[in-house]
Amino acid sequence: MSCFLNSFVVETAAASVIEKILLEYTKKILDKALSGKRLSDWEIGILMMDFIRVSLDSRIDSLEKRFENAFNFMDKRLDALENRLGALEDRLNNIENRLNAMEKRFETLEDTVEELQNRFSTLEKSVEYLKASSDSLKDRTGSLERSVEYLKTNLDSLRENVINVLMAELKRRMEKEV
Repeated sequence: MSCFLNSFVVETAAASVIEKILLEYTKKILDKALSGKRLSDWEIGILMMDFIRVSLDSRIDSLEKRFENAFNFMDKRLDALENRLGALEDRLNNIENRLNAMEKRFETLEDTVEELQNRFSTLEKSVEYLKASSDSLKDRTGSLERSVEYLKTNLDSLRENVINVLMAELKRRMEKEV
């Protein structure tokens, strides 16, 4: 690791020194050309290489900015999706809480029905009617629970699909830009 670091530092320093020398040499060639003196093929080649270097640096900077913008855009999209998923989870939790409250109310109704049976033996027909209504509500509650489970499953599937689509789009864009 230390050898790699030393090598990297030496290469970086060497590249910096060479770049400074080339910039000075390029300035001297430009001054020569501006003063009307004839340039050698070698000097013209150096100017061309410097032009290409500047052009490549500009393109690399442009690509880096585009990648950064693309990543920022994807981050914002992912954050928005996470917020939407959070809102959906909150709604689902709200539904679950309401169902729990309904179950508690239901249990209270059952207790009341049993109490009424003991107290009012003459009202058995009314109590039977309440029991039938109670069973119907249990069926509906069971249906709601299945619907909630179905929604949970679909939300999980949707979350996975959205993540997969976003990842595929990100890969596609990265491959397209490369």
